[in-house]
Amino acid sequence: PDGKIVVVGSTNIGTQFAVAPFTAAGVPDATFGSNGTAVSSFPSAASEAEMVAVAPDGSIITLGSTTHPTDFALVKFTAAGALDATFGSGGVAPLPASGLSEPLALALQSDGSALALFGQIDGLFELERILPNGTLDPSFGTAGVVIVGLGGNDYIEERAGLVQLPGGKIMLGLASSTNDLVGAAVLVRLTAAGALDATFGTGGVQTLAVSPGSSAIHALALYGGGKLVAVG
Repeated sequence: PDGKIVVVGSTNIGTQFAVAPFTAAGVPDATFGSNGTAVSSFPSAASEAEMVAVAPDGSIITLGSTTHPTDFALVKFTAAGALDATFGSGGVAPLPASGLSEPLALALQSDGSALALFGQIDGLFELERILPNGTLDPSFGTAGVVIVGLGGNDYIEERAGLVQLPGGKIMLGLASSTNDLVGAAVLVRLTAAGALDATFGTGGVQTLAVSPGSSAIHALALYGGGKLVAVG
């Protein structure tokens, strides 16, 4: 909110989520956490924050991988760099990991909820909605989880697009393929409750005509009064 840049990753040989804000001038923010860095330790030999989102109040939510107690987790820090005790258990919210292969995108919604998008090992996409207290939203999809399949041999890129649209609907920017070689960039629009939006494209899905060769969407953003830009 104040022009700072937030960097996330891992420290202590990959056992901790690490967050480090920098001022707009590129100087570490020494007022944050301990000398400019905050960490969340897991009893695991493989934990790292892979994505980050910053709320309007300056609090920071990170999404990453860990092997305790599940494969993935959200960790929330206050604007001062302390673990947020009002979120999950001591600032940590483990996420369901059945069939998940890797996190693809993270976004915050206007009510403070978080959206976490994953690629599944079987080629499907999974979107989870996490409430401000760190629990899955039972009113979203099925017990907080929405599974999206595009009808082909969907393949997983390392990143995807995810954004809340004006009015509360959700747009996903994905990639799908009909074989192992040729892929297509795809937009998927969901209602605020997590259902495919039948008023968009064909049953909520719009394939983008990008040629030649394969294409994929890696990020989405809103600009200019609600217009959507996709990159990949």
